[in-house]
Amino acid sequence: MDSNSLALLAAWAAVAVTLLVVWLQNRASKRLTCLQLFVQLAAQYDSADMQRTRANLAAKLIADPNTRDISDSLLVFYENIAILHRRGLLDSELMVNTFSIDVRSYWVALKDFIEWGRSFGGAYSDLYTEFERLNDFFVEEAKAKKFTLHPQQAKPLSERSLSDEVVQEFLHAVTLRGDNQMLETRPNIGMHPTANQR
Repeated sequence: MDSNSLALLAAWAAVAVTLLVVWLQNRASKRLTCLQLFVQLAAQYDSADMQRTRANLAAKLIADPNTRDISDSLLVFYENIAILHRRGLLDSELMVNTFSIDVRSYWVALKDFIEWGRSFGGAYSDLYTEFERLNDFFVEEAKAKKFTLHPQQAKPLSERSLSDEVVQEFLHAVTLRGDNQMLETRPNIGMHPTANQR
């Protein structure tokens, strides 16, 4: 092999290595950006405003499971994270860890409201379909991993719907996340003692 061939081969090897490095950097950059996005969304979800929103919605659903007076801010949040997840911008394990029980419980609690909204047809016929897809994803993850809601439960959390009792427990627990005033108005079902009862 002459020196020109060696120089050409070295140049192509340098190009290949450069392309590989750029590809790896882009991949790492995308991963970091996706993780930063998730951290921002998780912080928004756990913010005081969102906790109040979640607590107020839970309290409304406890008082009247058939209420139509529902703010859609939490539903829109779930729609948005569902779209980002479907596009591969949010890590599935982090999604399951952070949102699975909440999304599944709110889906059960709000399903009648969503079906009522869809009954108007037209643009409303596919109302909150991304939220539904996210719920379905979490259901499939639960089936695959045989998650259980409580260690003493023998039955895996793998059914399409959670039981009404589990959803009610969830909603009562969520009311504790909002303003402390919720503690005074929340009915005591004996499952979530206040700090004074412990």
